[in-house]
Amino acid sequence: KPVVIMVRVLFIRHGESSQNVHLAETSEVLDASHVPPEEMLRAMRRASDSEDGDFKLTERGHFQADRLAALWVPLLEAKAKRGQLHVFCSPMLRCLQTADPLMRRLRESCGTYATALPAIMEFGGLTWPSDMDIFEEMAMLRKSGDEAGAMALLKMKSWKPSGLSGDELCKQFPWCVLPESFPRNMPWHTGGFEGSSALRRRLTSITNEIVEDYPKRYSEGDVVVLMSHGGTISDLLYSLLVPGHMVRPTDFAVARTQPSFEAIMNTAVTSLLIPGPRHQFGPNPRTSGALEGFSVKL
Repeated sequence: KPVVIMVRVLFIRHGESSQNVHLAETSEVLDASHVPPEEMLRAMRRASDSEDGDFKLTERGHFQADRLAALWVPLLEAKAKRGQLHVFCSPMLRCLQTADPLMRRLRESCGTYATALPAIMEFGGLTWPSDMDIFEEMAMLRKSGDEAGAMALLKMKSWKPSGLSGDELCKQFPWCVLPESFPRNMPWHTGGFEGSSALRRRLTSITNEIVEDYPKRYSEGDVVVLMSHGGTISDLLYSLLVPGHMVRPTDFAVARTQPSFEAIMNTAVTSLLIPGPRHQFGPNPRTSGALEGFSVKL
């Protein structure tokens, strides 16, 4: 019989972070006082409990991470013991802290490790709050009509490296392994603020990898866990589930005709099934026996 390959992908969002709380509080305060959108963005950029922008979980976020582990370790252990569980984690601190209770238990009971994967970081990357002042300068140039000057200023910007080094990451989270390109003795994120073009390239690469490579790389019944962020997960769901689109449109008239996956709550788990090229689709009982075809099943 032909090999039937169907890979399950679990997207897990991190627990509540200090940034989540700050954004919610800032939005509420500024909305109530009818502050212009520019002022809201300015306030959101300035406040941070982290020197380099790598936000931590709140007390509630740690509780959510513990509950996530309590629920999902029993569900994943059988796959892990058979070598059918593959875990990848954004190296941003809030994701590592969310994965920690889950991975410590899976490592102890099954010898399972997770791989740090910068490709599933949140949009924008990691940026020191002090480096964000450049956007104030760019806004002033744009207001004066100097768009070229604003873009030139951005291209000349020298960003401070942010995040944990590989050695720090492995010391704090011993269940995590690093890809070869991951820096060992310096902060892992060196590219500064990620713009929309870089985001599109990253989303395209991850989407293609999930749809085209996962069914070839993994075996029937394997589970791939991606511990990531609300924005990244919603963008990936859109690119995977809406054919022909990679990033949700910003034009209002077009966006009104498209679905949105923005309501991904902290520690929510979203499950997708990805069929391989040799997957044998069966009949759908609701269509009088017609084959049930799909590229991704939510």
